[in-house]
Amino acid sequence: MKVLLYTIEMVKGVERLMPWRTLVEVAKYAPEDMEIAICSAQAPEDVPEDVREYEGVKIYSINYGTKALRQFIADGGWDAVYYPITYRQGLKSMSELASVKARKIAYIPGGMCPLSGSLKLVQMGETKRALPYLLDTIIPHSLIAKKLQKVGFKGIVCQAPLTAENAQHSGWKQVVCALPGNSPANCDSFDRSYYERFGLQGQKFLLFSGAPAPTRGAILAMKAFDKIAGQLTDIKMVMLMRRDVSSDFKAFNKAASEIKHKNRFVISYDNLTHDQLFYFFRSAWAVMLPFLIIPSEIPLTYLEVMELGTPIISFENGGTTDYLNSGLKIAKRRTVASLAKAIVEICSNEAERNHLSTNAKEIMSNHPTWNSTSKKWLNVL
Repeated sequence: MKVLLYTIEMVKGVERLMPWRTLVEVAKYAPEDMEIAICSAQAPEDVPEDVREYEGVKIYSINYGTKALRQFIADGGWDAVYYPITYRQGLKSMSELASVKARKIAYIPGGMCPLSGSLKLVQMGETKRALPYLLDTIIPHSLIAKKLQKVGFKGIVCQAPLTAENAQHSGWKQVVCALPGNSPANCDSFDRSYYERFGLQGQKFLLFSGAPAPTRGAILAMKAFDKIAGQLTDIKMVMLMRRDVSSDFKAFNKAASEIKHKNRFVISYDNLTHDQLFYFFRSAWAVMLPFLIIPSEIPLTYLEVMELGTPIISFENGGTTDYLNSGLKIAKRRTVASLAKAIVEICSNEAERNHLSTNAKEIMSNHPTWNSTSKKWLNVL
């Protein structure tokens, strides 16, 4: 059987990031008698070659649109295609997909977006960035379900229990919940050299790790810690800023120049290895992941941090935080003040911190591997 995992904008360099990482892992763990590949639609200038390989998985590049996909499937004789959807697509006609002559299964990379996240982005002046998520929230989710099943889609793959429950209520007849897998960390290989460079041995610290995108809340995390730094004199804030393909640090750097307690921050822009990064994950008092919106369910950083027993400070965010809730310290509102309050509470209460740590380990002890995730995706066929 020939199976195609369709996506958009999987340009070179993003293969390890969500949502594309899931597709790579699904393909890697597919049965040997199945021919499986990824097909990415993107602008011609972003296509370095028609096909490339990443970790043994073929990734084809084609133009945007149903016509290009239909032709690619016909030319390659693909038997089935997994197709990514958003709730806002319910406003569009999906009739062209009826002409795609393959078994069609939908999957939803992004999950459910809370209205408060979109509104916070608007408040920050990020209206254009917020609009897609706002539409995903207010458009009835049954619209896309009806339209896709009408043109022959057989089911949908969701990546968190809450999202799967929503899909069932929206009218999907076949719903599969396949949590993103986790690759167990090898603690023996952790590298403490970068950690020691900053003299953090024996130092209590909070950690932010990620890109500067407004959706990830890096500036909110910085301002929240700065607000309470005078109150919590025994703790530092470490910010390991990841340089993604399209990272823009202008707003972040401006905010960093305005903080009052600069001596309490360690901000790095270096690219760390996984073993260096995981040493920080394990050593932190807590990790701050204050996503305003989670574009791709479930961010792997949540799973990697919680496996090591480190609590996470977060906002409520749909299927991700619903699934991981007992290992999270949730800031009730998407504000600097609310985030600062959560920081003070977890830094001042070791018993709460340890309780969340125990819960995090328990969740991850039962979390599926990528092999299991791949089987769930492909069993829909």
